Amino acid sequence: MTAPPSETPTAASAAAASDTVAGVAWIPVSVSLGFVGLAVLAYCAFKVFLGVRRFGRELERTRRRLGPKQLALRDELTDLQDPRAPQSPGDGVRSS
Repeated sequence: MTAPPSETPTAASAAAASDTVAGVAWIPVSVSLGFVGLAVLAYCAFKVFLGVRRFGRELERTRRRLGPKQLALRDELTDLQDPRAPQSPGDGVRSS
């Protein structure tokens, strides 16, 4: 008994193999897309890290530049807030 030509074992096994390969092909694709996604996230995290570091340096530079001015303003504010002792009229000019 010979098998009909349309149902030869090689044709049937090739069809089953192509179904199996097509059914499993999504696994490497999904794994590679996962790695690509992680690489994109790592790149974005690195860019954020560099931006935060640059921002910290800018804040420190500004703090050093404004330090003396802030101290002068604080001294002026404490001078304005200190209560002044009333002065006795003494021999000063009188308006009446």
